[in-house]
Amino acid sequence: RFLADPALADRVRLRPGAFTRQRSLTLPRIAAVMIGGLCASVQAELDGLFAQLHDTRVRQRAVSAQAFSQARRGFSAELFQHANAHLLQQAQPLIQAHRWHGLRVVAADASRLQVSTRAGADL
Repeated sequence: RFLADPALADRVRLRPGAFTRQRSLTLPRIAAVMIGGLCASVQAELDGLFAQLHDTRVRQRAVSAQAFSQARRGFSAELFQHANAHLLQQAQPLIQAHRWHGLRVVAADASRLQVSTRAGADL
């Protein structure tokens, strides 16, 4: 819902006409591809996204990588700052819940620590 908010699109829009019409590459879809981390080619990621959207295992060529490239120039990187702030705001109650004397609890077990795997390695 956060990425689909028209107010967010207004804040991050770089061109007046960007993301104002109903297209296949909406702002939430482009953001999802970019936030998900592009591990494969842009076209493969887009095909996989649209396969998921259409609930099929077969990749679907709905848009081209060139269309993605053009559309991503329509919004500011500020989108990711807003998304990060929103995510932290949503997670804050969970983060605050795990405190001990006001400190965040972090545990480590050094019983399996292996500093070096080579003989004679510099420490």
